[in-house]
Amino acid sequence: MNWKSHLIVALTLYAVIVSSLSFFGQQIDYATLIAGALITITYGLLPDIDLENSKINNIVEELFLGSALFGLVSYFILKKWEVLVVSTSLVGLVLATKFLRHRGFTHTIRFGIIASAPLYLASPVYALFAFLAFLSHLAADLHLKI
Repeated sequence: MNWKSHLIVALTLYAVIVSSLSFFGQQIDYATLIAGALITITYGLLPDIDLENSKINNIVEELFLGSALFGLVSYFILKKWEVLVVSTSLVGLVLATKFLRHRGFTHTIRFGIIASAPLYLASPVYALFAFLAFLSHLAADLHLKI
């Protein structure tokens, strides 16, 4: 499956999650929606970080700069420290996965849990968005392994 298809699957799932949370009375502010969308996009592509020609691999530097900038802006303007935590986690995650083989550890549920866990510190909702987007990638690849 290509990166565009993975994004469609992940963002469709994100829309279903946000709608469901809203339906059940969970109020979601704009900062959380924006951060959630960025998390979903990133984690929907994340398993392919180990593939040299993948979209996520090709935009590692842009992701590093963009997430760092987003975190700083959110912290100073919106006073949302959790987005700073999310940005820092994404940067560390991208750097740490550069040396792994394709469809190895980054294509496991264990990696999805490990990669999503730091976001729980910022917000359980962020961790939910991340893990489900990650799982959507594995499911779309028919590559669900522990």
